[in-house]
Amino acid sequence: MHAQQTANHLCDIVRTAADFSQAWNAFFELAEKTDFIRRSQPVAFPALPGLIDTIGKDMMTRPDAVTRVPLVLRYADTGLHHGFLSAAGHPGAFMYFKEDDVGMVGISLMPGGRTLFTRFSLARLRPGSHLMVDAGTSLH
Repeated sequence: MHAQQTANHLCDIVRTAADFSQAWNAFFELAEKTDFIRRSQPVAFPALPGLIDTIGKDMMTRPDAVTRVPLVLRYADTGLHHGFLSAAGHPGAFMYFKEDDVGMVGISLMPGGRTLFTRFSLARLRPGSHLMVDAGTSLH
């Protein structure tokens, strides 16, 4: 499958999944392929690590939790950005589809093996504008 088709397929799963583990399994099936690793290159995406740190604090329910994103990678010439992270010492990973403005973070809680997931979107706002949202448990 062509790189963009692969990224689009994964994005569709992330966007529509009711069970986030399905999207996560699809991501790791892709990440196991040598071609995926070979075609993923480091890129500058300054907003993404800060956003993921904020999401990590909320997911870990610890405002002092630090989420580190050592490297942001982009898959081939697609809008799929991905990488590993550490949230309060727990391993995790993220993926973000820039053109579709949807992403997902997964954090594995060790010991115990439970994994926390969240799906997110970004919204660009004009300076001075405000965004009101219903802060339900699945919103970050």
